[in-house]
Amino acid sequence: VFARYILGKICVEQGDLPQGRQHFERGLALLSDSPHVWLRASLSDALGSVLADLGELALTQEYYEQALALYQQMGDPWGIACSSNSLGTLAGMRGDYGAAEQAFHRALEIFQSIGDRSGMARGLLVVLLASLVTVIPAALAGLAGAVIVTLLVAWALEDVIYFSLFVGIPAGMVFGVLTPSC
Repeated sequence: VFARYILGKICVEQGDLPQGRQHFERGLALLSDSPHVWLRASLSDALGSVLADLGELALTQEYYEQALALYQQMGDPWGIACSSNSLGTLAGMRGDYGAAEQAFHRALEIFQSIGDRSGMARGLLVVLLASLVTVIPAALAGLAGAVIVTLLVAWALEDVIYFSLFVGIPAGMVFGVLTPSC
């Protein structure tokens, strides 16, 4: 089953989302009654991400919530924070910026409590972006969306890419926040 997870990740990295989806779904089917909670949570989260990329947001919600519940069952704070972040991104994709901001704050608090500096950095950035959305005039909302997405891809901040793609944060508001990760 772990091989299905790895194969799914490889397919997604190569851009074959439908094949990645199949591997994740098959892996979950094989684990339906399994005590391997961590692997079920990881497969659920990965499947949710693929479904988000495919635009199937209702199913995305289902799998992200499933992953969150499994991480909570295990008492895994890092998994809970990552799932909260994923749910925040999904809320942003749907235009529910209040829910997105709440989920991002939850994730940030957990990352801070466990000392995950990378998670804290991403968390601070997405909380900032979620907060800015509420003050951006509608006329500017889509002004620089493509530019921001291009820049964010270069920095490999997946959750911010999704959020910016659907929100369109103006470039001037982001330049002072980002620094390359390389």
